[in-house]
Parts: sequence; C-alpha cells; structure tokens
Amino acid sequence: MGINLVDNAIRIYNQETIRQMAAPPVLPAVGCCMCNDERGTDKWVFMIFSASSFWRYNANRDTYQQLTSPPTTVFSAGMTMVFDPSYGAEGTVWLYGMKATAGFCSFAAYDVATDAWTSKALPTLAGAWTIDSALVHTCTSYNAAGNDDLIYLIGNNATVMYTYTISTDTWAVTGAPTALPAAAGAGCSLIWTWNSNPDNLLFIRGTATSAMYNYSISTDTWSTVILYVPRIETFTTGTYSVYHPLNDSVYIFKESTKRVYMYDIVNQKLRAFQTMTITPGTSVVGQKGVFISSYSRNYLYFIPHSQRLLRSECWDSI
Repeated sequence: MGINLVDNAIRIYNQETIRQMAAPPVLPAVGCCMCNDERGTDKWVFMIFSASSFWRYNANRDTYQQLTSPPTTVFSAGMTMVFDPSYGAEGTVWLYGMKATAGFCSFAAYDVATDAWTSKALPTLAGAWTIDSALVHTCTSYNAAGNDDLIYLIGNNATVMYTYTISTDTWAVTGAPTALPAAAGAGCSLIWTWNSNPDNLLFIRGTATSAMYNYSISTDTWSTVILYVPRIETFTTGTYSVYHPLNDSVYIFKESTKRVYMYDIVNQKLRAFQTMTITPGTSVVGQKGVFISSYSRNYLYFIPHSQRLLRSECWDSI
C-alpha cells in the first residue's frame, strides 16, 4: 500500500491509499458537521463550521464556496443537519442548531437553488442542547417506501425521539413507546437503512457504550440491544458514523483513535476496517463524514476532527 500525496490532500484506491483534499476553509470546532445526498451521486457536500460559516464543497473540483449563514446564533455540540434531495428545486439542507434565547434551538431549511434559509417551527425543549444529536429524513428519493414527510431527531443524552412533519411544520414526540431504549449521548447516530430495510432506523447510542438498537418505523417499536459480534468497542465523544448504501454497512470513526470500523447491518458483524495514518487531533463533536459514488468508484470523505484537513478514501473493494 502506498500513499499518494496530491495538492495538499489524500484519496483511497483499491490498494487503500488515501488522498488528502484541499484544506477546509475553517478549522473544525465543536458542532462542525457535514451532509450530502446519501446516494452519493451529487458532487456537493454541505459543511458548517460556525454560526457564520456555512459552505459547500465540490467533490469534482476539490473547491469550496461560502453560502448564506444560517439563522442559528450559538455554535456548539448538538448541531446536526441532513440533506433532502426531494424538497426544493435542487434539494434542501435541514439544520438543527442552537440559540441562547427562549426556544433554545433553531430549525431551518436551506434552499440550495436560491441560497436562502427559512426558519421553521421548533421542538419543545427544556433547555439548550450541549451534547451530540442526530437528524434523519426518510426521503423517497432514496427508497419509495420512505415517508417523505418526516424527519427524526435524537440527542442531548435524553431518551426522547422527536418527529418533524414537513407538510404541517410541526413537531411531536413519537407515539408509543415514545422513548429511545437508552439515552442518546456523545457519539450517537441515527441511520435510516434505506437500501437493506426501509422500515428500520439504526440507533448507535454512544455514551461510552457499545449499544446499538433497531427501530421499526411501521410498528413504532424498538428492538432489544443488537447482539452484533464482537461487541467490545465502545463509542463516545468524537465518534461519527457514515452509511454506505451499496454494501449495507455503516463506517464508524472511533473518536481520535485513528480506527475506523465497518458494521455489516445485515449480518450484524463489526469489523476493523482502517487505521488512519494521520493524527486526527482532539475529538470534536459533530458528523464529519459523507459517502460519495463517483465515476463508478465509491469514496468516503471525512474531516479528521480538529484539523484543517479533508480526506477521501476509495473503498471499491468492500
């Protein structure tokens, strides 16, 4: 295996070399997160680095462009966003952010075609969120079996799961059982497994545990803890996960350990996948990885925590 350095950056080919891409415009901080079309077929990756620093990255050109700032006023842990390819002429970014004033959060839709934000209704919170969160949309552009009207939100070391209805601009707490099976805290993820099972949300708990659970959308019920093998690793602050729909797996970046794991959803196996050759820096809360399929090759783009680096790995062999 060799490392090919090109233009300040890293990309993985079949031999699993890593390419370092053009440096992000801003040093990642707590709350920094990314999103894109989960099919990986669009060149754009949306990134937020602060309340006044929202960008998109062109994966074809390896370039960045600053966009209109969102309505959030506080940048901290709890920031999360998801891309919705079916809403708006060129898609929409849904952003859950923080505010210091009453309401404690902001929720807004970014229209890609018009470069404009629209503030939306807020969930009822007891206070500002200061721990990891996750946002997921069951978009019919990914699988026709999805409910294109719903967005799910979890986080802040709580067991509540909120649902947002796009058509009515309203929030609700999910019906029975109304609660997650365990608190969603540092390092949590909520992933719609739309290619293997569109009725399922995979919940990675975080909070220094190995726990994962499945949620049945149609029956509104949670499984018991998944007995995947091996269940030795625990995940906490700085862990983030990326869904790879083409092989029905989730890639889990474990804090600042340099270790990446592949969770095989169908067979419930956790495998060591990659050890990064760089030091990721201090663990920074936020979803900092995306999947891109380009020119018949599959890539994972990620920011290694508190460094101004964007890296790309080509995982054709998996």
